[in-house]
Formats: sequence, C-alpha cells, structure tokens
Amino acid sequence: MIYSDRTPIGPNWYFVVFALNGIISGALFVSGILMVLEMCDAGRRPTYTGIANTAVGIVGVVAPLLGTSLAEVDYRLLFAASALAYFTAFGLFKWWVREPRASPPDPLS
Repeated sequence: MIYSDRTPIGPNWYFVVFALNGIISGALFVSGILMVLEMCDAGRRPTYTGIANTAVGIVGVVAPLLGTSLAEVDYRLLFAASALAYFTAFGLFKWWVREPRASPPDPLS
C-alpha cells in the first residue's frame, strides 16, 4: 500500500518514475540481445541467445526471492550483496569479455 500523504513527493511522480523505468528496461533488453548477437559466432547464435534468455529468466525469478530474504535480515546486507554482484559483473565484463570487433571477422556472417 502506498501512503502518499507520508511521502515527500506527490503520487504523480510515480507515473514519471515508471515511464522512465519502462524506457530503461526496454533499452537494456534490446542492448542485451544485440550484445549476444554481436559477440557470438553466426552458427551458434540461436544457442547463445537461448542460453542468455534462460539465464535472464532464472535470475529474474531468483533475484526477487533472494533480495526479499536479504531485506528481511538486514538492508545493509542487501546493499552489500548488490554491490558485490555489480562489481563482480563489472570486473568479469571488463577483463574477461573480449571486444568482438578487435578480432578477425567471422567468415560465416
């Protein structure tokens, strides 16, 4: 339940926040699919697309359950786990994922 009389902003701001959230979610979804298509071989694109979408689906189910459990224990633990996941993903992407345009082109594409 939203107690609009107890929040510092009015309820009309929720429309703006959800509209911006929708724009950002759409952009992230499209860029995530395009990243998978750009970084894999042409012959394996269906497999990698399926694996990526399955992983996103599993995380989409598990993350709210885990986040709720951590929030019930302590919010600091929730934010620490979130920061750890963010910095781990950033590190893996920065130092493990190679730029596909730096390698020779795939003859199948």
